[in-house]
Amino acid sequence: MFTDYVNLTRSKRNSEGWGDVSTLLGNQHFPAIRLHYIGIDDKYRNKGLIELLLLFALDDCIYISNYVGFNFVVLEALKRSVGFFEKQNFSKVKKNNDLQIMAIKVEDIVFQLGS
Repeated sequence: MFTDYVNLTRSKRNSEGWGDVSTLLGNQHFPAIRLHYIGIDDKYRNKGLIELLLLFALDDCIYISNYVGFNFVVLEALKRSVGFFEKQNFSKVKKNNDLQIMAIKVEDIVFQLGS
């Protein structure tokens, strides 16, 4: 996990309902926390462990957001993992070679964890 930024066009922000987000980094660059290398070995798939790891990581992001200003949590997903992260309310942002950049707005994490 480390601080980063995500590049979001106006049309992407509007299509995701993120039009209200503002930034001091320029028109399309938004402060973010990047989750780096979150995943599990294939032999542990479908046992609920990845959901638990993601929950712990997102909980840490919420805690950090109380001290560091950022709007999004971003990650790079393998093709086979995109569906999982979409189920967790992450949105596709752009492709980066074989990886899919995905993001979730911090406010949406709080809502998701609180419900």
